Amino acid sequence: MAILLGLLLFVLAAITATRVLEGVPHSQDEVAYLFQARLFARGELYRPSLPEEVRPFFDHEFVVNNGKWYGKYPPLTSALLAPVDAIGVPWLMNAVLGAAAAFLLYRLTTSVFSARTGLLAAGLFAVSPFSVLMSSGFMSHAVALVLNLVFFIALTRVSLSAAGSSTWRWHFVAGVAVGLEVLARPYNSVLLLTVYGLVWLRMALRDNARFRATALRDIVWFGSPLLLLVAMILVYNRALTGDPLLFGHQVYSPWDQVGFGPRGVEGASEYDLQDLRSNLRLNLKAVDSKLIAWPGTWLLAAAPLAFLGRRREVAALALSFLVAQITAYAAYFHAGVYMGPRYWYEATWVLLVLVAEGISVLTGAVGRWRGAKVGGWSWALVAMLLVVGSIRSDTIKLPGFEGYNAISRPVLPEFETPALVFIPARENWQAYGRYFSLQSPFIEEEAVVFARDGAGSNVHDERPLQSNQLLVRYLPGRYVYRLEPGSSGRLVLLSRP
Repeated sequence: MAILLGLLLFVLAAITATRVLEGVPHSQDEVAYLFQARLFARGELYRPSLPEEVRPFFDHEFVVNNGKWYGKYPPLTSALLAPVDAIGVPWLMNAVLGAAAAFLLYRLTTSVFSARTGLLAAGLFAVSPFSVLMSSGFMSHAVALVLNLVFFIALTRVSLSAAGSSTWRWHFVAGVAVGLEVLARPYNSVLLLTVYGLVWLRMALRDNARFRATALRDIVWFGSPLLLLVAMILVYNRALTGDPLLFGHQVYSPWDQVGFGPRGVEGASEYDLQDLRSNLRLNLKAVDSKLIAWPGTWLLAAAPLAFLGRRREVAALALSFLVAQITAYAAYFHAGVYMGPRYWYEATWVLLVLVAEGISVLTGAVGRWRGAKVGGWSWALVAMLLVVGSIRSDTIKLPGFEGYNAISRPVLPEFETPALVFIPARENWQAYGRYFSLQSPFIEEEAVVFARDGAGSNVHDERPLQSNQLLVRYLPGRYVYRLEPGSSGRLVLLSRP
């Protein structure tokens, strides 16, 4: 059943990715991940930037272009994207990871609560619009969620194991998960390290003799893969930025930091408590509209019942992790609402687990009152209604994301190639971004090259326009076209090779 639920999420994500989102990026972040994936597919970490006079024709948000040309994000997501993008199905990465997350959530929840709670939690996750949407694009959150779940499964095996049992393997798995998290979303790894430290401290206080006997061994098995993977990100940073401790996003914007003060990506503005409260409201609103398809987030009222069950301590620890994730990202200036509260994605599964456990506690009480068979059937009926009702709701909600964020796959008439197409791009990022994402960083090899008309920037309005002839001379032997402003793909031929 858990495998089938994973397959269900895969199917929902595949349909959403291909038919609703059209298999194209819908944010600058996704464009940057794909850009870097295409570098990796060719065995390169970066490309030398084009000559300075033509470089601005290809500027794009979140892509560093300062002599080296590369995406600003850590490498793991793009590394996973590279092979599936190379065969033309980049959406496949997160769809597979979403299915894996559903199964891992079942395994984790079953190990600490019950099989019923695990199945229902996986079912709610599989049909959540939030899960489906995060499994349909190219963001790093699906990668981070799988690593989080692997980490917590390993940590659960460690903390629940009997005295004298061999747990070094699970410390090793936890270390690998945290290390890979550093390569995907480094900020999240700080939370996982904190959780590991707290569990380690708890073990020391509760079973001091056992702790002393295995502490050094466990730390070595946890720390060895972690240090190796941290070394990899330091080497990666050194190659891209010249400084092992300087990340690409910091090169792109020195104001892209955690905490209050001047913060931003394209310029800086003051981030204060009022902005923090506004960000929290936006994320809570996104939870309300995306997390539970049917009957809606009022179902969260079942979550407190989880604290009436036998594993109330585990429920409290899970809830504290969600609160920690929310608190950590409250310190970041960007709200992060994109197809849902994406900065919370790696922890919102906690709410679904608490709801599932609450329903299991309630139907268990029915079983004690009316008999085990009645309790079992009542649980099965509730689970079926929630999953089937949510699937029906998904078929209504998810198609509404077509053209999300003002992005759709470009449709152009047939034209002569090799071609150079100038795109009017000063209005917004989507004007050029939807075309930029169709090409690789290896511009000279592309049959069709999309460039900013006049090197116009939607970010730096003060930058004067340049003559398109600069690029025409740099890329000779091409048919030159211009996309008419405001048109739906109408091209004007400017010159022939």
